[in-house]
Amino acid sequence: PDTDTDTDTDTDTEKDSCAEKSARAPAKPPTGRNLVKAELEQHFSDITKIPKPDTSTAAKAKTAGKRWYKPLLEIAALVDDDVGRAKHLLSHTVSYMDASGLTFSAPDSIVKVAISEFGKRERGAPTGPHKPPVDDPLGDYQRFVASLPPEER
Repeated sequence: PDTDTDTDTDTDTEKDSCAEKSARAPAKPPTGRNLVKAELEQHFSDITKIPKPDTSTAAKAKTAGKRWYKPLLEIAALVDDDVGRAKHLLSHTVSYMDASGLTFSAPDSIVKVAISEFGKRERGAPTGPHKPPVDDPLGDYQRFVASLPPEER
């Protein structure tokens, strides 16, 4: 009988150690590209006020990867994973899109514009929405009319 008790105790101890091993380890802080991804995810959420994606299920995590993480890493790759430059590019792109009346719902909505704006900067072209100042909305029409021969005015 004593032997059975010892066996039961050993089995309980083994079960306890298995339960401890199966419990999730505390999350480690992100490193490398995961750190870049985490920082850009937070920055995008902060500047757009769009909440971070739900990753509670495998399907939601897959969607988040496609709509959030892959585009953020694509933007980061443009600037050699420099978090500061990537944040600046995100901020610039969001401002540009806001000023242009464009909408977005996740980083995949802005990645093409970010690539375009990055390319403009790299080649020294003006970036952002540039509209000529309008002092007199009828100015173009008046100049056109003035350029017509008098008999056609």
